[in-house]
Amino acid sequence: MLDFFRRGEVARDIRLQAAQGGMAPRAHEQLALLMLLVDDHDPEIATAAEATISAIPRAALEAFLARSDASTEMREFFAGRGIQPAPAPAQAADAPLVEPSSAADPLAAIMAAEEEPSEGQVRESTVQKIASLNVAQRMTLAMKGSREERAVLIRDPNKIVAVAVLSSPKLTETEVESIAKMANV
Repeated sequence: MLDFFRRGEVARDIRLQAAQGGMAPRAHEQLALLMLLVDDHDPEIATAAEATISAIPRAALEAFLARSDASTEMREFFAGRGIQPAPAPAQAADAPLVEPSSAADPLAAIMAAEEEPSEGQVRESTVQKIASLNVAQRMTLAMKGSREERAVLIRDPNKIVAVAVLSSPKLTETEVESIAKMANV
C-alpha cells in the first residue's frame, strides 16, 4: 500500500485520512505513511501528518523505535525530531500507535448503518452499503471490516482498495487461499 502513496496514485481524501492516522492497520505502516506525508505537496495533508505524529505518545514511539524491525530510516527521521529509541523495545507492533478521532472515522458511520433498521426501513445488503461508500471509506472497511465485506472489497475496481484488503490484520490464511484461487482478482 505504501508504494501507491510513493508513486502518487492516491487521491487527496485518502492521503488526508492517512495523515490523520486512519489508514494503516499496523504501527510500521502508519509511521511509514506519516513520514511520507509530512513532505506532501498539499499543506493541509502535511500539517495533518505533523499533528498526528505529535499526537503519538512519546513513550510508545520510543519503545517502537527500539524494536529490531524498526527501519534505520525511521530511527533517523525521529532522531531529527529529538526522539531516540527506548532502552526496552515494545513487545507488539500490530496495533497502530495513534487512532484517528471518531469524528473523522468513516468506519463509525458504517457501523452505525449496520444497526437494526427502524420500523418501515429495509436493511441494506453488504454490497449496497459498500457501493454507497467513497474510496477512503472502502479502504478503511477493507482493513477493519468483516470477512464478508473483505470478500466483496477484494474485487473492487480501485486497486488500492484491494491492496488494503490484503493489508488487513484480520485476513486469515483461508481467505488468502480463496483469493488466490479467484481468476478475476
